[in-house]
Amino acid sequence: MCAFGRSPFLFEPLPPIDPMCVGELVWDSFAASKFAPGVARLAQRGEILEPHQSTVRGKSFIDPQKFVEGLQFHQTLNMVGVERFRPDIRSITTGLEQLFHVPCIANLYVSYAGSTGGYGPHRDQHDVIVVHLCGSKVWRIYQPESLPIPIRKTTVDEEDLRAKFVEFTMGSGSCLYVPAGFVHDVSSREDCCAHLTFGVQCLRWYDLLCDIVIGSRDDVLFGRMPTAEEDAIAEFNTRIYTRLHEIFSEDAVSRMIEHYGFFASLLRRRERVTQAIVSPTSDVDR
Repeated sequence: MCAFGRSPFLFEPLPPIDPMCVGELVWDSFAASKFAPGVARLAQRGEILEPHQSTVRGKSFIDPQKFVEGLQFHQTLNMVGVERFRPDIRSITTGLEQLFHVPCIANLYVSYAGSTGGYGPHRDQHDVIVVHLCGSKVWRIYQPESLPIPIRKTTVDEEDLRAKFVEFTMGSGSCLYVPAGFVHDVSSREDCCAHLTFGVQCLRWYDLLCDIVIGSRDDVLFGRMPTAEEDAIAEFNTRIYTRLHEIFSEDAVSRMIEHYGFFASLLRRRERVTQAIVSPTSDVDR
């Protein structure tokens, strides 16, 4: 499913979740981090707001009261990497990492009724599993015209928002899957809404190939059109073919896998993965 899904869908819902668990999760994260800056932030329609901190004896600390005030002004509280502070959340991210062999991080979002989403319409470069904790939120997910979506694309334009979309109303216990690259927007309906997202990093061979090709866009050899059909054939045989082999060389593929250094499972298998890519007819176990 994750890192391979091609469309959003709802999971079988969990039993309703006690809203008190949300307060405990927020407090545990603040307390375990010793209120260090960077653990939490406020956002509103794509704007990351200034850090809400206080200073005591020259040291900066998160000021929870200022975050509460921000929520009252329809801002969204985002706590990053809450698996670091709660063993039960960490057990879920660890399970996902073991299942899909890629990193996973858990983020918490809290907002009040009237919030139109902390980040506005946006797309993520990773697959997302959403677990709704309390309240009610509407998720609008826009359907792209073609798949797969290049993961490196981060911008959202008017054409994206004119596309067909599906809406999911999420209540306590609802679980939603959103593939990487799908534009989505979220709005809160009830007084206090909260959800967890499990961001599953994904690396597709398609993205690896796109990055290698983009890396050659400044190559003078590929920056012009052939003058005639015969010239094109001759040049392909003598120059283009050689250059393509250079671009997709074992060293080039190895460098690209290095670029994704956080994929530890791939790094451990770099030799056989590289050989499998550049020598597809080999007997390497893929």
